[in-house]
Amino acid sequence: MAWNGSGTFTRTLGSAAWVGDAAAGTKIVANRHDTNDTDLATGINAALAKNGENAFTGTTGGSALRGAVDNTSDLGSTSLRWRNLYAGTSVIFQGATYATTVTSTPTANRAIVMPDASGTLALTLASRFYAAASGNQVGVVSGVATQVSFGTESYDVGGEYAADTFTPTVTGIYLFNAGVVLATNLTIGTNAQMWFSVNGNATAGAKVNVGGTTTPILNLSWVGSVTAGQPVLVNFQHNLGSNVTLSAGGSAGITFFSGIRLI
Repeated sequence: MAWNGSGTFTRTLGSAAWVGDAAAGTKIVANRHDTNDTDLATGINAALAKNGENAFTGTTGGSALRGAVDNTSDLGSTSLRWRNLYAGTSVIFQGATYATTVTSTPTANRAIVMPDASGTLALTLASRFYAAASGNQVGVVSGVATQVSFGTESYDVGGEYAADTFTPTVTGIYLFNAGVVLATNLTIGTNAQMWFSVNGNATAGAKVNVGGTTTPILNLSWVGSVTAGQPVLVNFQHNLGSNVTLSAGGSAGITFFSGIRLI
């Protein structure tokens, strides 16, 4: 019988076979000894050999290969490494939070950060988004900073864009781009400007001074550091003296807002 399929080694004749034979007056019988020795040989052949002659071919626990003590055993070493790891559904790195998972078919793009000097491996989403105006934004008052609306979201990797505002969850260096198209003519001597607001503070901006009647298009790019939790949005202001309309855009350009984390 040897191993019974549940991790217990059992001899066909039982653990007290020879004691029972002695008590019953049974003489030494060759076939009974052969049965017992065959059980021992079968059990030994099913066991792992320390020198690698008899390699592991099954699983433990029915579905997993586990260590005897939690967070203690290693698979390989710095001098004796495994060459390749072939994984199925997921590879789970359990660190201090026991929450970082890398799946074979992720639902979003991911960036893998190499371990730092202490060996910490961080896995984070590569933040990026793109949104455009869903329609004309009317009634933009003269002389007042107005947040530009971008109601049509094309993608938002990381789920950090909402209500025309990008709020990063990871501190880093970001690249932002934006464009604003006017639907109202500005007249000579007036101007229009746009800028990125980071945590309520104006950063890079673009401005156009009008030398004649025109419907300007403003475009702006900025690379800078943004701390996690700091909202980033686009503001617009003009001095026409009456309300203007921002256009969703057309063949000449579109009103849009995008960003991506670089580092």
